Amino acid sequence: RRPPRSTLFPYTTLFRSPVGGVLFSLEEAASFWSMRLTWRAFFGSMLATFVIQFWITGDEDRWGKFNSPSLITFKVIPGHGYEIVELIPFALMGVIGGVLGALFTRWNLALGIWRRDVVAKRRLYRVLEVLAVATVTVLISFFFPFFFSCRTENANFQQFEAFTDSRFFNASSVDTVQYNCDEGDFNDFATLFLQPQEITIKHLFSRGTFGYFRVSAVIVFGICYFFLACVTAGTAISSGLVVPMLTVGACYGRAIGHVMHEMFPSAGFDPGVYALVGASSFMGGVSRMTISLVVILVEITNDIQFLLPIMMVIMIAKWIGDHYTHPLYDGQIDTKGIPLLEPEFGPAMERLHAEHVMASNVVTVREQESVSHIITMLQSNRHNGFPVVAGDGRTVVGLVLRATLVRMVKKGAVVGSDAARRSGRSINMRLGPECVTNADGLDSMARMDEFLKAFTPDGSLASQPLDIAAFMNRSPFLVQRNMPLVKVYTVFRSLGLRHILVSGQHNDIQGIITRFDLMEWNCEEAEEKLGAHGASPAPSSLGGPAVSTELTGLPAL
Repeated sequence: RRPPRSTLFPYTTLFRSPVGGVLFSLEEAASFWSMRLTWRAFFGSMLATFVIQFWITGDEDRWGKFNSPSLITFKVIPGHGYEIVELIPFALMGVIGGVLGALFTRWNLALGIWRRDVVAKRRLYRVLEVLAVATVTVLISFFFPFFFSCRTENANFQQFEAFTDSRFFNASSVDTVQYNCDEGDFNDFATLFLQPQEITIKHLFSRGTFGYFRVSAVIVFGICYFFLACVTAGTAISSGLVVPMLTVGACYGRAIGHVMHEMFPSAGFDPGVYALVGASSFMGGVSRMTISLVVILVEITNDIQFLLPIMMVIMIAKWIGDHYTHPLYDGQIDTKGIPLLEPEFGPAMERLHAEHVMASNVVTVREQESVSHIITMLQSNRHNGFPVVAGDGRTVVGLVLRATLVRMVKKGAVVGSDAARRSGRSINMRLGPECVTNADGLDSMARMDEFLKAFTPDGSLASQPLDIAAFMNRSPFLVQRNMPLVKVYTVFRSLGLRHILVSGQHNDIQGIITRFDLMEWNCEEAEEKLGAHGASPAPSSLGGPAVSTELTGLPAL
């Protein structure tokens, strides 16, 4: 139940978006959330923000002065706003972002499945794939600029009178790349491709720079970046998706803004504004995030006046993208087999009971088991939880975790020992004050396996019984085998559980349900087997049979 730190802190530090990072963890990266996690995530984000801003001021020799404009990642100078008629092209960019985002997601997930089944099996294949992608990228970056003619820096390009501040992102501050051009000239394609991605995004977001980048250069650069980002994401190198998504969306957004300015030169449409809206639409079409994405974009650009267009295009892109495919992050989670439970249950669960997805071959332990038996049992499987049964071998009396059993073996918590007496009755599935901490080196499955392989009990200890009753959870979550799976899923996700025991009418153990058993693909397989046998659907949440309102014409309750 720890905060998803791997997703929270990159947004906080790299993009300087602390509030957006917390919302991203809540909206996209967590299957269980609580007020305690909210506090921890917010506190960690606050500390990370302080550290990164403090070091940025030191890099500029202005220690402790938090008024530097570089604290905003892609800061733009507010100026020219937008008119109500511009909401029409903004909505069009939302549709384009949804379609392109769905294509990007589908192709990237298809590549991910191919990598999982082919490339990931051998290290040589992973190295060769990276070399191939790097080679193609180098060839494009070297040869493509030759197809674009040079442009003169001192030419009188058309600009907007509203942008007179020369400090940020106007024509006089664009850092150009000369490449194959003469002195005083620059190559606009090379300026976009051969600079750091952060500088490229600033160029695309820049206001008052109409004419510096031709539409042809921006479109070709966007197409190349689209395919390169789609292929690169998921390879054996460390590569993110946030900056590429911003870049691709900003390209077609700036191109549309350039066309709008050519069509209505007197209206003062700024391509930089359209680049920001386009970047929002493509990120919404790929990630399908809503609140967190809006906050992140506003924080990294410091442009609050375009909050409404950003919200509008993100919603449109999400609606269009959801019609075609899953969000990219959800698809990658499914591809990697990570058991992340979605907020909404799948339609396959409506016909199923707990008994249809539970694991029936349950490995159980008694309240007292010998040390040798526990070691043999732990070495024969990798289960994380074991139901504890009474002397009859079927009646459930508790649940004990794998980590608890391993620590019991290490501490020698046999019946009558000091470790067993110190623990007393524990409802938290822990050993006691001396045995709970991770200082014993048993904080991961790999370390527990290493300990079990190296541990050899002496003759007297091997036959002594462990006092499992003193350390087990005496009130595990238990459901009946005929409970609708929708209810099981709701309880499982709402409480952030790891196991749910399934019992019969007489509290006898029937099975166990884990996160993997509740995954959508597993439920679909169970539904196919249920349909093949012609079984009846599961009862509704009100306790009666599930009746289709479409057939009866009755209103849904």
